[in-house]
Order: sequence, then structure tokens, then C-alpha cells
Amino acid sequence: MKKIIVLLSIFLFLGFANNVYSQIAVFPFEDLSKDLNGIDFDLSMKVAEKLSDMNFEVINPIEIADFLNEKNTPFVGWVDKIVGKQIGVKFNCNLILLGTILEYDKNKPSFGVTIRLLTINDYKLIWSNTVYISKSEEISFLNLKKKSLNELQKNLVEKLIRNIPDKVFKKIVKPDIDIEKVFISERYLKKNDKTFIKIKLNPFIVFPDYIKIFINEKFYKKFSIDKENIKIPIMAPESDGRYNVTMEAVWTEPYNLKKRSFLTSFFVDNKKPELKLGLK
Repeated sequence: MKKIIVLLSIFLFLGFANNVYSQIAVFPFEDLSKDLNGIDFDLSMKVAEKLSDMNFEVINPIEIADFLNEKNTPFVGWVDKIVGKQIGVKFNCNLILLGTILEYDKNKPSFGVTIRLLTINDYKLIWSNTVYISKSEEISFLNLKKKSLNELQKNLVEKLIRNIPDKVFKKIVKPDIDIEKVFISERYLKKNDKTFIKIKLNPFIVFPDYIKIFINEKFYKKFSIDKENIKIPIMAPESDGRYNVTMEAVWTEPYNLKKRSFLTSFFVDNKKPELKLGLK
């Protein structure tokens, strides 16, 4: 009976693990068919809706545009790494989808669109696709009826994301600890002396839920995290020696992740200084 329960648990775990979908921030598309600063919400919203239908967690273009406006960040078809990480933290997403409309002619009608998918963590292009489609090419069954503009747009969206790679369906980016600065107030101590360590984290990371501090691999204290600056008070041990301080960052759901980093070291020396007295 126990074996059956264990096997069932493993099956359920693998089943859920295979259905962990990425979170994608879909930006308003750049529309070069209008002008160099043209922005499209109509087609980008249709792409966002289609991705949502495919069970991705999607942040739609309107939400992204509102966020960019709050930050006074113009949108010109690209976004820099810092803003990308801010979006990742704000919306808890790991991918950015950018799009450019190269051609949009309502009279024919015809479309030419390219989309690009980037990771937020390392800002790498992991997939892109370009599709050209026109009414004259897209003719319905037995050539009896030419497709409407809405039908063309629907076909365009399906072709744009049809070849999206399998690896994108899973969360491909995990949070990481990014320490910008470490400062210790006193490095040379005697027993029971007090010192403190200041840590500054990169403000654009996904903060861990809490951290654990270890001194020479022995657990010392646990601290909750809600901002990038952390102050850790430490009381010196009684024994002489060098003490290494490490930090374990812990993320709970949905990441279930632990990562350790070396912070600094301090020394305890309880010997009394030798006094040499002499006559001159």
C-alpha cells in the first residue's frame, strides 16, 4: 500500500511539474506601418489573449503600458535591462514578449509582424518569429470565400506563436541572490563584543522570503526580507579564531529554492596585549 502511495505521489509531482507554465509580459507592439513611434494595442492584445488560452500566465500590454507610464519610460519597441528586471519583480514574470508590425495595409489587407521572446534574468533572446500574411493568399475552403480582416488577424496570431519552443512552456528562470555590497562594522573582536553586517541586495531581484545566517556553518539567526538593505547584528563567540559568515536565501512557493552565499569573516582574539615597560 505504501509503495502505491509513493508511486502515486511521484506521478502527481511529475504531472504538476510538467504543467508549470511561464509568466510572459506582453508589451504593446511597435508599429512601423504608422511611423517610427507608432504603438499597437489591438494585435498585441490578441497575442496576449491567445497565450492566455494556452495556459501561460500573461501580463497584458495595457498593464505594461500603465507601468511604463508610471516610470516615465518611453516605449520604442525595446526596453532596457533595468526596466525589464523592474517588470519581472513587479509582475512576477520571467519572460518578455516584444513585437514589431512591419506592414499593415487595411486596403489589401496584409500584415507583416515579427515577435521576440527574451528572458528577464539574463536578458537573452531565446526565440523569434516573423510572419507575413495577406488576404489574397489566405483563401478559405474550395476558394469560395475570401477571409475577413478579423479572420486574417486570427490566422496571423496563430501563425506567430504556433512554433513557440517547448522549453518556453516551463518556468525557465529561477530567482537568484544578487548582493551589491557587504559591510561589517568591526572585524576584530573579543568574546561577547557586538558587531553588525550590512547587506545591500540588487533592488530588482525577486527577494527571498527570508534568509538564514550561518557562522562557521552553524545556524545563527533567521531574518525576514522586505527590502534591499539588511542589517544583521552579531555577538562574537567566546572562542578565539576566524569566523566565516554565510547567508542562505530561501524562496518558498512557487520556487521552493535555497541558495547560499559567503558574506564576510571576523576574528575573535581574547589574548591580553603584552605591555613592554622600559626605562629610557
